[in-house]
Amino acid sequence: MRRGGAAGCGGGAAGSGVRVHDGCGSPTPFRPSVDRHQSLLSDAESLIKNVVARIQGQGNVEAERLRNGIRKAIAALQATLGNP
Repeated sequence: MRRGGAAGCGGGAAGSGVRVHDGCGSPTPFRPSVDRHQSLLSDAESLIKNVVARIQGQGNVEAERLRNGIRKAIAALQATLGNP
């Protein structure tokens, strides 16, 4: 971290995400640009959608397994009872 007098005022570690005190007043918080903020929101939304799709896909696979099991059980009962 750089500290300085008047010559260093307004500086800081640009893009570092770290609060910097350059001796010219209070620390300045890192504020991402609007474009970066939108990008982060978009990335988060994509991640959530992918996770939801994966969970739904796993649920669909499990539901299909259960349906197949029920079909087999029905077929076994029909064969045992003699109902076609």
